[in-house]
Amino acid sequence: MMCFGTRNRVVWQRPENGSSPPAPPQGARNIDEISAPCPNPTENIIVIGSEVSYDSFWWKMMFITPGLSNAQGSRRPPKWRDADRTTVFYVPNGYVHAELLPLEHLRDVLGINLVPLTSLRVLRKHLQNRTIDGKRHDVMNLSFYCHGLVGCFDLNYSGATRIRLGQSDLPSIDRSIFCSGGRIYSYACRTGVSVDKDAFSSLSEARPKESLAQALADHFGVQVHAFYTRTLFRDCIRDPSQAADIAEDLKDKRETQDGAVIDILDTHEGLPHPGQGLSTRLMGVISIPSWIRESGQVEEGTSEYSLWRKQGARFLPVGTTDPTGLPTVMAIFEPA
Repeated sequence: MMCFGTRNRVVWQRPENGSSPPAPPQGARNIDEISAPCPNPTENIIVIGSEVSYDSFWWKMMFITPGLSNAQGSRRPPKWRDADRTTVFYVPNGYVHAELLPLEHLRDVLGINLVPLTSLRVLRKHLQNRTIDGKRHDVMNLSFYCHGLVGCFDLNYSGATRIRLGQSDLPSIDRSIFCSGGRIYSYACRTGVSVDKDAFSSLSEARPKESLAQALADHFGVQVHAFYTRTLFRDCIRDPSQAADIAEDLKDKRETQDGAVIDILDTHEGLPHPGQGLSTRLMGVISIPSWIRESGQVEEGTSEYSLWRKQGARFLPVGTTDPTGLPTVMAIFEPA
């Protein structure tokens, strides 16, 4: 017997040897009832955090870019399935309007439900009710693009308002919000470990069975895809080999277009963000490492701008080798 998942339904195929299939799942009277559409419409939910920690042209859009591509379907996590409705939550803190226009495009052109996430209560209330246009929805997929600390999603890291979703918050959320075969995807750092260290001698030392990923799997009864390590977002937006050309093109065009949205190399845009990156002026003539220069130094020509890739993310975030000693793959956590 084989089982194939399709949108809103599961189709059972009789075995080729002609033997009878096993009994239907409990509560179903016959094979036709199993194949019936799910009783409720389905919803995909994408959560995008703020980026106020890295005061940077290169990093500012690192959560919005892959989150938007996930929402519009150009870049999808593994085994992601279409749903009847998509909702995108975003933390607006620290963004200017030019940086939020791509998300407004999702709402205005693609009809995606766009919701500012000003507190954890907003997300918790939606997960509890899941009512859109008067219809209750069951969650098909839930993904997170945000900062992660061991044991929690930090949706407004370094921001003035605390917006964190951790293991202690799970008991307040209905366990049955997902439809059959639902999945959670975390692109936040270290969702799959419960120990905060810079180096490990083995995966067991990181105690993944006590992690936020495992807690999510156990609470909701769904598969969770998450990383043991920190995750890399920056290169989702640009090819590292193009960094110098991007900076040079922006700097040259700012001589006549400063303060406007600027086309960069035909593939990117510079989005004006007044004040961003100016803090590095305080360093004066001190020798500054390249990674600090890249985070907004005026001489590079990228201060007061953010980088946007016109076609969205080049790919979804990947795992890094930090902490050392852990697998860099996106691991799958099954309910206990």
